[in-house]
Amino acid sequence: MKAQFTIRSKLLLFMLAPALLITIVMAYFSHEALERIYESQIADLSEEILESASQKLKLYLEKEIDKLEILSRNPTLQAYLRGAQTEIGKKSAADEASYFAAMDRRWQNPDETELVHTVLANPASKVLIDFQTYEKQRYREIFLTDSVGAVKAATNKTSDYYQADEFWWQAATKDNGHVFLGDIEYDESAKVRSITIAVPVEDMQHIAIIGVMKLVVDIKEFFLNGAELSVGKDGMIRIFNQSGKIVFDIDPNYIDRTENPAVLNQVLGCKSGFFKISLDNMEKFVVFLSVDLRRILGHRLITRNLWYFCLLQDEENAFFPLRKTQQLQMLRIGGTVIFLLIGTLYLGHIFSKPLLELLKHTHEISQGNFRTRIHIHTNDEFKVLGEAFNKMAERLERYFRLTESSERRYKALFDSAEEGIFVLEVSTGVVINANQAICSALNKLPENMIGKKLSVLAGEISHPQSYQINMNIFLHEKGMREIDLLRGDFNRISVFEVTSSEFELGGHIFIQFILRDVTEKKQIEHIKNNLIRNVAHELRTPAAKLQISLDILFMEARQCLPESERLQLLHGIAIKSVQRLRNTVESILDFSRLQEGAVYAEKVPFDLKDLVSEVVNDHMDMAHEKGILLSFTVPDQMVSVLGDRRLLKMAISNLLTNAIKFTASGEVSVRVGRENSLVSVMIKDTGVGIAPEHLRQVFDKFYQESPSMPGCGIGLAIANEIAKLHSGRIYAESEGIGCGSIFKLELLPA
Repeated sequence: MKAQFTIRSKLLLFMLAPALLITIVMAYFSHEALERIYESQIADLSEEILESASQKLKLYLEKEIDKLEILSRNPTLQAYLRGAQTEIGKKSAADEASYFAAMDRRWQNPDETELVHTVLANPASKVLIDFQTYEKQRYREIFLTDSVGAVKAATNKTSDYYQADEFWWQAATKDNGHVFLGDIEYDESAKVRSITIAVPVEDMQHIAIIGVMKLVVDIKEFFLNGAELSVGKDGMIRIFNQSGKIVFDIDPNYIDRTENPAVLNQVLGCKSGFFKISLDNMEKFVVFLSVDLRRILGHRLITRNLWYFCLLQDEENAFFPLRKTQQLQMLRIGGTVIFLLIGTLYLGHIFSKPLLELLKHTHEISQGNFRTRIHIHTNDEFKVLGEAFNKMAERLERYFRLTESSERRYKALFDSAEEGIFVLEVSTGVVINANQAICSALNKLPENMIGKKLSVLAGEISHPQSYQINMNIFLHEKGMREIDLLRGDFNRISVFEVTSSEFELGGHIFIQFILRDVTEKKQIEHIKNNLIRNVAHELRTPAAKLQISLDILFMEARQCLPESERLQLLHGIAIKSVQRLRNTVESILDFSRLQEGAVYAEKVPFDLKDLVSEVVNDHMDMAHEKGILLSFTVPDQMVSVLGDRRLLKMAISNLLTNAIKFTASGEVSVRVGRENSLVSVMIKDTGVGIAPEHLRQVFDKFYQESPSMPGCGIGLAIANEIAKLHSGRIYAESEGIGCGSIFKLELLPA
């Protein structure tokens, strides 16, 4: 069962639903936007913290490097190194390696104390120990090598005597000396997690590297202590290098581990950013910053360190202010929805009351009560709507009365019409109405016509041979047509003129047919045609004999009066009159044969240009006698048609004769061409012209606009019949009397 919605429910649905949808969409997008903004803000603040930590790192390292460079220029160290350089002379690489291997064995042999004592008790070592003491033991190890890598001074015994094979030593002595900064790692000599700093010692007099000083800084003494790596309640900064190894964390258990692969995928190769991730079954908000020590320190520095500072925070705590804001927003949205609901219900009540009243009176009008009126007591658009409704009801009442009156008048005219009329519904093909005249003409009762399909009715009133022709006339042909119908029996066929008009009523298409019985008219016309044809036949032989007699009479008269001009004049007049009579008789006979179908067209293909040229040449003298310019225009290519050359010559000759005949002065032009896939012959004159209301009548037989016009009015009718015989047509155009005329013959191409 189809659901029924009241106006109030529709108002509730169509006013509240869009408002709720808009509110939900706005809430969703504002929630998303708020979260993105808050994420960005947290990320920006966290990145500032990481940037601050990296700047502290930069300042600390610059400070340490500056102190070490100052220490490397200490005069005692400089003097001692210059005097204590290991002399290897011109030893080969193998001998040099053997020498230092032996020295390493002496250094590491616990029973061999002389070499260790020499290194640890010299003045240079005393300077290093004093520096370590001054710095409050922040450096776990400081030692000094000479230019070939041998340890010459130290604060404590190192693991090896020979240091030139270490990467830090090679980096510090490369290309005239560089400061080397190592990664945070476990130092074997100092036995602590530390960071290595190596500074080349340059001879201030000769500007040459005379040694390298290495310092091992305990990471516990490093500036990045636990407090500085903690952010908020549970946030912390973790540092790992480009290989993913964690080099510093508040929790020592994480140091030397490899960072979570999911974190590394987000961080490695990026400069900075933030993301959310699940770590140790907790949702974390991670902000990271890559720190390139070589880039931030800026001066001559060799280091393999690219550190990533990651600030990890518990997502719930980090986004707590956001969640609180979202809760407040949801409360506001809920309040808005309740307000909209109450407002919609109130508006629905206000709007539905007058609309329901309007619906009630509309239903009464649909039941035929046009006297009903609506009364709305509000001063708004509903009152205007009610007044408009009342005016509409008044007009409907008036129109209904007029319609009833019109229907009665139409029925009276329909039933009393002399012509037969019946109405067909196109969609069903059923006759829905028929007047008494058509029933009488077809000798049928109204109930035998009304409600019957046209196909059935046409079968009853048509001869079997003419059924299809009659159905085509009824359904497809427009304008006035003639149709042969049976009048009650198969022995009596009547001729009717049929006109049809199409109209629409109530969304349906109808056709009204008007039939006029012209059987008697056709019989009279047939008698007239027979009479004219018989008269023409009777005149044909006497006219020929009269012309022969006149020729003999004037021949004998010339023998008596050979030089008589009057006799010559009378002879010319008599011969022309007889010839005109004979032409008229022949034209009438030709038209009769054409109309009766007694003329057979021998159709062959030929060039229409040649035929028209021949006709124009035949009429040149006629045009010249009247002082008229006769012009002829043809295309370059061949214009081929399929037709009877003799008959088409007669038709074009009649058209051209007519144009010259009714042109007193000026020009007659003939043009042959192609238009819309048809071949056309156009004859244009500057003659008397034709009144618009007579354009269709000029092709009727014996038609003349005025009795004073020359000819008998049969030439254009003959041309029209010849055109029909060739499946072509002739039509005339004129803007009126005195404006000239255009006659156009259109034929199918070969």
